[in-house]
Amino acid sequence: MNTYPYHVQPRLFEARKLYHPETLTTPKQLYNLVREPLEDAEQEHLLVVCLTAKASLVTVECVSKGTLTCTMMHPRDVFRTAIRENASAIALAHNHPSGDPEPSREDLSGTERIVRAGRLLDVAVVDHLIIGRNAYISLAESRPDLFR
Repeated sequence: MNTYPYHVQPRLFEARKLYHPETLTTPKQLYNLVREPLEDAEQEHLLVVCLTAKASLVTVECVSKGTLTCTMMHPRDVFRTAIRENASAIALAHNHPSGDPEPSREDLSGTERIVRAGRLLDVAVVDHLIIGRNAYISLAESRPDLFR
């Protein structure tokens, strides 16, 4: 029996509609949502968290499964989920299997690319969390210039 409270299969990363959506307004709330499926993964995974206009959670979907050191972060894959779910906003989360959540140059440039694509599609990108072992970095907090 899965005890994960958000109906996301932690090991399978299957998207699930949420019947009791919660509001996600802080990086800590987002971290608590995605921590379990990402923290101990042996490969990088990129999750898209779809939100309503009032920041209520719609769904979480894994859009990319990579290697030990990288995963693809292509706007086409990220926004396919957002558009299908009629999301007003999204947040991204991916893990670093090394346990160190420090963003790489690729993380920063990929985030900037996704934010620009979101502006074109009128889907706000509100954050990108990088998950390490018992730690995370919110790019919206540490690098707000990426989201302007």
